[in-house]
Amino acid sequence: MNKLSLLDVAFFIAESEASPKHVGGLMICKRPARSKISFAVDLYREFLTFTDVQPPFNRVIHFSLTAMPTWHACESVDLSQHVFYHKLPRGKNGRQQLYRLVADLHQPMLDRSRPLWEMHVIDGLSEGRFAVYVKTHHASADGVTMMRWAADSLSPTPENLDLKPIWSIPHRSGDRKEERFKQKMAESLLGDLAGAGKRVLGVGRLAAMLLLESIKLTKNAISLPFVADGNTP
Repeated sequence: MNKLSLLDVAFFIAESEASPKHVGGLMICKRPARSKISFAVDLYREFLTFTDVQPPFNRVIHFSLTAMPTWHACESVDLSQHVFYHKLPRGKNGRQQLYRLVADLHQPMLDRSRPLWEMHVIDGLSEGRFAVYVKTHHASADGVTMMRWAADSLSPTPENLDLKPIWSIPHRSGDRKEERFKQKMAESLLGDLAGAGKRVLGVGRLAAMLLLESIKLTKNAISLPFVADGNTP
């Protein structure tokens, strides 16, 4: 059982169907040379055999009326509820169709009764390609952390064919974010009080925006800096 930081609790408080609080990443890959056309579906099937799920991918959020929310580890995780396979039809398998599918997959909130993550293997892309889209709640990991975990799951050389799904690799505790922040704060207090103050104000501003969103005084407050025009997928 692990307690959430105040900032992570705020992500849950402010979350709604109109403003989900998860992050996602899309990797577009090419089938290896001389591989079978079934490479992507075979990869999906192999993913399902990695049933040893490591934290935080085995944790479920638990809310209480008398205490702070906590993460609880599941005894087992049903990968069929987290790992999915899709295939784009011939003639509708270009980059724009891929972006449309991923946008549809990204929109719904994650089911809080299960660990808050999904992986989607997307087959049938043009030029012998396939894609992997991963989605996880911001209280479990931020985008930079997910990029690091995704990199850890990839082979360092083409000759290394060992499969290491992102949920099967031991990761550093999610509390490391808060530990690193506290360490930087302590170092700044000793050497640069002004820098520490800026960080406190930054976290305070984010918390305030989440609070305003949770009580419906604003909408999508923390997404405003990232609003893009229609040309951005």
